[in-house]
Amino acid sequence: MHHAGTQVLPSVMSGKGTVSASAIAASNTICWMPPYPMMPVPHALTTEEVKEKEQLFIEAAVRAQRAGYDGVELHCTNGYLLHQFLSMWENKRTDEYGGSIYNRTRIVTNIIRGIKERCGKEFPVITRISIDDCVTGSNGLADAKAIAIIFEEAGVDAIDTGIGRGSLADPEFPAKAKAGLFEEIIHCTGCMQGCIGSVYAGQSICCLANPRTGREAEFEIFPSKTKKKVFVAGGGMEAAIVAAKRGLDVEIFEKSDELGGQLVLAGVAPNKQEFENLAGWQKYQIHKLGVKVHMNTELTTEIVVEQKPDAVVIASGAIYVKPPIKGVDNKNVVTAPEILDGSKLPGTKCVVIGGGHVGCEVTDHLCMHSREVSVVEMLPTIGDGDINFGLKMADFTQKGVKLFAGTRVLEITENNVVIENENGVQKLPADTVVIATGTKSVNALETELQGKAEKVITVGDAKKVRLVIDAIREGYEAALEI
Repeated sequence: MHHAGTQVLPSVMSGKGTVSASAIAASNTICWMPPYPMMPVPHALTTEEVKEKEQLFIEAAVRAQRAGYDGVELHCTNGYLLHQFLSMWENKRTDEYGGSIYNRTRIVTNIIRGIKERCGKEFPVITRISIDDCVTGSNGLADAKAIAIIFEEAGVDAIDTGIGRGSLADPEFPAKAKAGLFEEIIHCTGCMQGCIGSVYAGQSICCLANPRTGREAEFEIFPSKTKKKVFVAGGGMEAAIVAAKRGLDVEIFEKSDELGGQLVLAGVAPNKQEFENLAGWQKYQIHKLGVKVHMNTELTTEIVVEQKPDAVVIASGAIYVKPPIKGVDNKNVVTAPEILDGSKLPGTKCVVIGGGHVGCEVTDHLCMHSREVSVVEMLPTIGDGDINFGLKMADFTQKGVKLFAGTRVLEITENNVVIENENGVQKLPADTVVIATGTKSVNALETELQGKAEKVITVGDAKKVRLVIDAIREGYEAALEI
C-alpha cells in the first residue's frame, strides 16, 4: 500500500495538486525521478490531514483482509509519501509528525497499530524501508536501523528492504536462492530503463535483463517443430540462449576474444557492475545449453554458404566513430571504450566530448580514478534521457566535474580543447581528450547474405544504434521467430 505524495507525473495530475510532509517539490527531494521543471510545490499536509491519511491506509488494509489477502505491506521508501515523512531532508514539520525520529515515524507507527487493532494481531503487516536515501542530509544506514526498531516495537511483522526490481528481472529469484541455484538467477542491473523508465514514459513495465517481463504469454519459449541450425554473428548471446532452449543447434561466431561486448564494457563504470553479472549469467547459460562458440572468428559469407545454416542472426553491434573536429587524430585523443577497457591510460586533466550515456559513464570512471574532468555536449542537456539524470548531475557537481551543455568543440590541440558557446570561445586544459560522441552500426554481412541464406535477422546496434535493452529484447524475439 502506498501514496505517491509528490512523486506523480504532471501529465496524470489532471490539474490537481500533490501533497507531502512539507512544501518541497519532488525534483528537490529524496525522490530520484527526473527533475521536471514544471513539477509543482506540494501542499504540506495539516496535522488533521495527516490523521485522515492514516485512517485511509488503515481502511485500505481492512478492505484487503476482507478481499482475502494474507497481509499488507506499507511502502515507506522510494520517495513516496510515507518516506517523505521519514526523511530528515524532506520532513521540515514542527508538529507531532516532524523533528525527532519518533515524530517522523509516527504516521507509519500509527498506521501499523491501527491495522493491528482493526485486522487482528495475526494479520501480517510488512514495511518496506530505505537502507540509505543517498541524499546528503537525509536518512542513512544508522537511521534505517533505528526506524526498523521503532516499527518492530509498533507491531510490524517483517521489514523489507526491497527486491522489487530484482523480482522483475527474475520472478523465481527467491526459489532459486532457496534451492542454492545462484548461478541461475538473472540479476537486476539497476539500470531502471524498463521498470521506472517505462512508467515515466507512459509505457508498460519491461526489463533489460529479462525480456519476458510484462510479456510472459507473448514471449513464451516453445520447442521448435523442426531441427534447425542457427548461426549468430557477434555477441548476440540472448538470441543464442533462447534458440538453444527451443532445441535448435546454435553456433556463435565472435571475432574478439571475449563474449559480452558492450555489457562487459558497461560493467566497468562505477555502480554498473551488475551489467557484468548479466553477461556472466548469459555465458553460463551458453555453456550449460551446449552452444558452440567460435572465438576470434568473424562470421563471413563464405562460412554461411559452405555450412548452410537455416538462419543467421546478425548481432555484430556498432563501432565508435570520431567526429569531424580539427585535431581529433592527435595522440592525446582516445575513445571511451579505450578508457573503460584499460587499453589507454588517461592523464590528470581530461575533457570528455559527448555527454550522453557513454560520456557520463566514462566521466564516472575518470572521477573514480581522481582525474579532473570536463564534459562538453552540443545538446542543451547533459545526460539527456537517463532515468538517473538528477542523481548523476548532483554527483558530478559534488565531484567537481565541469559541465558544458549547448557547447561546440572547435579544435583539439596538444594541451587544450577549444570550445564555443553562448559565453564565447574558451580553452579547456586537457592532456587527454575522450571521444564519446556515438557509434554507427556494423552490418555489412546483412547485405552480403541477401539470397545466400534462408533467413537473416539483424538485431541490436547492428540494426540501429540504441540501448542494451533494445538489443537483448530483439535477440530474444529473433530466436522465437526462427
